[in-house]
Amino acid sequence: MKKENFMLTTLKVLKNKVIMSYYNSTNPKEVFNNVENKEKPHPDLKESLLSLSEVYKKVFAFNESHEVDITGINQTTGKGGTQVQILGMLTSVQGVCSLNTKAINTDNDIYGIEDDINIAMEIIEEEVYKYKFLNKRQQLEMDFDESQSEEEVPAGVDAE
Repeated sequence: MKKENFMLTTLKVLKNKVIMSYYNSTNPKEVFNNVENKEKPHPDLKESLLSLSEVYKKVFAFNESHEVDITGINQTTGKGGTQVQILGMLTSVQGVCSLNTKAINTDNDIYGIEDDINIAMEIIEEEVYKYKFLNKRQQLEMDFDESQSEEEVPAGVDAE
């Protein structure tokens, strides 16, 4: 699927998997619901979702001390415009609470956050596309023995 035809409708990033729904804009009957990938997402995908944290806090009038985690989005496009719902979790002393925003029409400028949502959604869609179709995943970590000094490393053929 070409990037310009990719239309994300749902994204949920869980601890060890990503669940998404999307469709092909050139063929709206070509819908893919609840596609589950059990590979951890690239940190850029997680960061793109976290870019909605400030918007999420504004919607609920939370301050900087509130700990929130954005876990996904729902997006619909219709005659009334594009609607985005931000899925999140609020952590407090009482525990963790799932708390989602209402659907926000991003074609209007009522709350003053619509442009921020549109910018974030462009980045999120780009990262989801790269994850799904270009195989952009979390990088593997490599362990290095930092105690070994450069002098102890054997010189290679090309060493000076």
